[in-house]
Amino acid sequence: MVYLITKNQNLIDYNQIKSSTIEECVNYLSNVDVIGVDTETEGFDFTCKSLLMLQIGDSNNQYVIDCRGLISSEIVQLKALLENKSKIKILHNAKFDYKFIKYYLGIELNNIHDTFLCEKILHCGKTDYGFGLAKLVKRYIGVDLDKSVRNRFTTTSSTPFTEDQIIYGANDIIYLDTIYKLQLQHIETFKLKNVLSLENQAVIVFAEIEYNGLDIDIDMWGKLSLKNKIDSIQYEKHLDKLLLSFPEFKEYKAAKQLDLFMSEDEIKDSTLNWSSPSQVLKLFKRIIPDIENVNGKKLLPYKQKHKLIDEYIKYKEKSKLASAFGDNFNSYISCDNKVRTNFTQILDTGRVSSSEPNMQQIPATNEYRNCFTAPHGWVFVSSDYSSQELNVIAYGSKDPVFLSALRNNEDLHSVCAELVFGKVWHNAAEDNCAFKLHNQKCECKEHKKLRTHVKTINFG
Repeated sequence: MVYLITKNQNLIDYNQIKSSTIEECVNYLSNVDVIGVDTETEGFDFTCKSLLMLQIGDSNNQYVIDCRGLISSEIVQLKALLENKSKIKILHNAKFDYKFIKYYLGIELNNIHDTFLCEKILHCGKTDYGFGLAKLVKRYIGVDLDKSVRNRFTTTSSTPFTEDQIIYGANDIIYLDTIYKLQLQHIETFKLKNVLSLENQAVIVFAEIEYNGLDIDIDMWGKLSLKNKIDSIQYEKHLDKLLLSFPEFKEYKAAKQLDLFMSEDEIKDSTLNWSSPSQVLKLFKRIIPDIENVNGKKLLPYKQKHKLIDEYIKYKEKSKLASAFGDNFNSYISCDNKVRTNFTQILDTGRVSSSEPNMQQIPATNEYRNCFTAPHGWVFVSSDYSSQELNVIAYGSKDPVFLSALRNNEDLHSVCAELVFGKVWHNAAEDNCAFKLHNQKCECKEHKKLRTHVKTINFG
């Protein structure tokens, strides 16, 4: 049964929905071990978009709570229920709901089962598999969920919810318990219980990181953005001059046109648009016919072949700073002047990713990193694990060479390189070789090359 809890006096006559209270909702769910939880919001940014609806319940009864009129005593009751550590809270993409529920209701969810994360675990995070709730409901239960109603919540401010909006909200939790039970069967089959437990705990940590965000010095960032924009324009002019210094490219010379409304920066020396990959590719094919694209990584093998290619790669680095970390970055600043990224826990790469913005690609220079500031009375502490992946591999594989090297604080890649290359490795040792003396990473020229090859194999 679907129940609506609301303070809105302009109630509509609903056919499939009964009226209820917070007290009745809490009394019923107090006797339930597993509670489905979901929200409907005005948008994605919890700092400036409202929490409209909170749905909690099980497969038998779903309570749709109009959050626009909740009073403190009702929130206290919900808090006691949803922070009860003995009850499992099932959510789909828990990180999103967690932030809205904490921000507007002051409730910190715990003991979470995230059906979204669980499905990603079962299918190794393959991005093309489909992990939306509608996909899961169809996959596990054979029901088609109508998600077309979702966009109508963005225009709901004070008007009563329509019947289809309430049913839509209820449908987002009615199937969670069934999916949860079916997922656990697969988790048991593939012996992934510990992995699931870890990810369900980690999602709360990621939610808290996103919730807190990072303070940013907007003025400092703006000055840096302007500097990079000017640098990019100047480097483009440098490329123009370099291009025209080669007689074979004289047809790219631009006809100078005087225009009272154009600044000096806007007047180009060449007709080539350096920000157009197709135009640059056409030029570079004249230099090296087998070049297939002008992607930075693809171009690296050719950087020594021609000065234009080498300088273009440098230009791309500067233009990326001007675009990815320029004025466009301001769109990622929340209403409280903080930057909040979106973490993706489970990918087929095996690593956590960051997007909108990608905080893992912020340039590792002080001029950028100093734009992010700690709150008053706080400081940043930077730390890193030593050989984290190698320790995990050693622990999991029980490989005696790995274990011995790591326990004795030896350089594992060099130890393995000695085993792989044998005599070649020994003959490459220079005077005062750190590996020869203490099995440590050394500065021997040939050892560095051989170690790099083995390092690739170890991580692979």
